Amino acid sequence: MKKSLLILTVFVSFLLVQCRALTPIASYKTTYELEAEKKNLQANLTEINAGIATLDT
Repeated sequence: MKKSLLILTVFVSFLLVQCRALTPIASYKTTYELEAEKKNLQANLTEINAGIATLDT
């Protein structure tokens, strides 16, 4: 039982690694999408910093 569980665990781990290796190809983003995401993250960071500033006062 333990041996089959170990084999199953190794097999599932192997599949997860293979799927992770394919992820960058599947989630390829254009420069436009990356720029839009960057602007969104910068806006979020500005909002977070503003929230922190109000907590400090």
